[in-house]
Amino acid sequence: MTESPRGTPAIPPNLAGTICNSRAVAADRDNTPAFVSGDAALEYLIRFEHPDCFLREFPSAGALSRSSEAEIYGAQPDDVVAARQRLMNHLEAHVPCVTKDVSPPDGRRDAPLRILAAGDSITHDYLSWAYLLERAFDCRAAGTVRIENCAVSGATSAGVLLPLVRALSRHHDLVIVMVGTNDALYPDGCGKPLVSDAETVANLAAIRTMVAAVPASPRLMWITPPPVDPDAMRRHPIVSFEPISHRRATVEAKIEIVASQPEPVVDLRQVLGRPSEAWLIDGVHPSIEAQVRIARAVGRALEETHRASVERHVRPWPLANQ
Repeated sequence: MTESPRGTPAIPPNLAGTICNSRAVAADRDNTPAFVSGDAALEYLIRFEHPDCFLREFPSAGALSRSSEAEIYGAQPDDVVAARQRLMNHLEAHVPCVTKDVSPPDGRRDAPLRILAAGDSITHDYLSWAYLLERAFDCRAAGTVRIENCAVSGATSAGVLLPLVRALSRHHDLVIVMVGTNDALYPDGCGKPLVSDAETVANLAAIRTMVAAVPASPRLMWITPPPVDPDAMRRHPIVSFEPISHRRATVEAKIEIVASQPEPVVDLRQVLGRPSEAWLIDGVHPSIEAQVRIARAVGRALEETHRASVERHVRPWPLANQ
């Protein structure tokens, strides 16, 4: 392992040399994302890689210390704190863009509406739709909605099952699942994706069965994977370091599988449209602007589902002003 300029362990040399210590990354390559400083690279890693989540596997483990976390990121503790604060400020600056599309829960409720968000790094993102949505609800009526995020970076539809079943032991009114992106990943030199279409279908059915088995009978909602840009992934200095790739046709197949579920579905093809640099920061992860669009779409889906359930005289979403 190499040493960073401040003497702390850094990420591998071919990555550290081009990202963490760079003034500009691969300036001689066209259309390369403009990572212009170590701060930008550190923020990227903090957004999508949360080492503390692995401690969930060890119930007796204490919290990850600041110094240990910083060592994992190849940075100083104060730099990690500062980068995380910048991300939180960025999140707060975009919350007003979501607020208008959410309706607070019915004031007659004696407890907050509890939502469980499950998925991969797109939901695990520090700037994800889940955090934006919770903060938007707080701005409308503080404390009326709580969103627990059990997403795990890198999770496939199979990898979601264990974190989800653990989280389902706690009470939730609604479970929102966004999976499929990592199912479609191809390891280099491998002629098949991580998860076959048949396995994806079976895993989604398993998620449905797990949610239905919960005594509190939470509702289930899906979010499709976003469209991806494999070429942008290959150009990105961090993502391209991983021995993986996407194929558009495989991702589209996963999108269709999720979109075909019988429960309410937020289809990100309709929310984001074609892949573009405006929506994807690295070819696969949504930008904050795209996360805002996703959060707004989920907020509208909650309203629409509530309205439809009232018309069918079934148990409605406990939302106000309906």
